Amino acid sequence: MIDGYQVVDAHMHYTGIFKGERTFIEYMDENGIDSAIVNTLNKRANLGDFSRGSPADLVKKTMNPGFQIFEDFTHGQPDHGHLEQLAQECDRIIPFFWYNPVDPDDPKKEGLDEVKKALDAGFKGVKIQLAMTPCSIEDLYPLAGILENMDHVPLYIHPSAGLYGAGRTNPVDIASLCKKFPKLNIILGHAAYTMEFCIEVIIASFGVTNLFFETSVSIPYGIISLLKFFGHRRVIFGSDSPAATPFEVEYAKISALNISNRARKAILCGNIRRLLGLKKE
Repeated sequence: MIDGYQVVDAHMHYTGIFKGERTFIEYMDENGIDSAIVNTLNKRANLGDFSRGSPADLVKKTMNPGFQIFEDFTHGQPDHGHLEQLAQECDRIIPFFWYNPVDPDDPKKEGLDEVKKALDAGFKGVKIQLAMTPCSIEDLYPLAGILENMDHVPLYIHPSAGLYGAGRTNPVDIASLCKKFPKLNIILGHAAYTMEFCIEVIIASFGVTNLFFETSVSIPYGIISLLKFFGHRRVIFGSDSPAATPFEVEYAKISALNISNRARKAILCGNIRRLLGLKKE
């Protein structure tokens, strides 16, 4: 609890550079986080590996339109072993399955069976990372069709800024996915990571009722813009800590907003609890 508010962080990783020597649970406790959606981590996504070599080689790489910085991560499904263990040890952990929809070694989409097994075993949602596993919106249809028939199992989408071969996420495509699967609640991560992207999201999302906006690494003015256009029941607090940023930086953005206590409570815990079907505390 922080400032009298329960906090359910909708986007965390079990480790990261901002965790320090603390255990993950100690990190949660020190920051007043009551519970959290926790994802696994791509430890192979190392910028040091990417930049190794001469400047000329690096330029040659990035000039290739087919270059994909996370190419090795597109094979297989991410390892969730550590996350599974953490969730078994602590009921404050809400595990999400990080799904790769474009595994070239899985033409029959058997990875979807792994998703189903994970959900049966207690995972509460599914994450897609469009920068590391770039795909078309149509590639997400099989997964969305499965999740739409489940109660309180949202799909979290991390957008891509267009990093080399990954392609840039178009909010119009996200909105079209919402419209095609209206019973599926979709959470757009980093929904205001730039003001330009936030404006595109707002324009594309008019008339869409099953899209929710997660705040991590977002611009505060973008967060308040999403609140003005869609209301406090559609905005969800997430920090992306300790991997991308310190928790306190992300919480300060919400703390600084001139909003009602009711809205703040909804953003910090109520909305994500509703999507996950969790009891109020």
